Amino acid sequence: ADVTLLVDGGTKLSRKAQLRGVDPDKDIAVLTVDDIPRDKLRKIAVGTSSNLRVGASVFAVGNPFGLDHTLTQGVISGLGREVRSPTGRPITNVIQTDAAINPGNSGGPLLDSSGRLIGMNTAIYSPSGASSGVGFAIPVDTLSTVVKALVDDGRVRRPVLGITFLGGQQAKALGIDAGVLVLAGEEIKLQQFGVSRGLREVLLALRGRVSQFEPKTWPRCRDIV
Repeated sequence: ADVTLLVDGGTKLSRKAQLRGVDPDKDIAVLTVDDIPRDKLRKIAVGTSSNLRVGASVFAVGNPFGLDHTLTQGVISGLGREVRSPTGRPITNVIQTDAAINPGNSGGPLLDSSGRLIGMNTAIYSPSGASSGVGFAIPVDTLSTVVKALVDDGRVRRPVLGITFLGGQQAKALGIDAGVLVLAGEEIKLQQFGVSRGLREVLLALRGRVSQFEPKTWPRCRDIV
């Protein structure tokens, strides 16, 4: 891909970029660009998304409709939102903001009032396709984890537990401060036990709290783990 970088001093440099890795489940990709002197680059200050509050001021930077380096201002409208990735899988704990986000803003930074990166603009809700005051950004803590994996390995490895769970702000609203609330679970096969049981059976068996596998004695999911 051809990229144009605005380096220190306002100079524009056009370079070829190589795809290092992509995580379509989180709508994140990492590009590498060579032949750029390190002294020409300035790193962005990285904040955290763990202590964000609704009502805090934020700034979105991007290229809406091809208008590069556009800055819009707004506030955090909500936390713990969920949007769908290009693969259809949910992206959880997303930041909602009313800062104007339009086509071309995707991939741009969402900054706090101190200029620190707290998210990456990723999507909007709009019947018309233009900003309606409901934009979404992937939190920087999620972004940091995914980007590190892409830089190190070129892909993200995710173990599959086979459950659907409620976490983050939504779980906290229900009074769950630790762990996650299991909403649904698939059958999990345990080779060492030679049986197929749900998540609760696995957890209790591994904790040594049961000695027999009697299906009728096991409650359904919605466990807190």
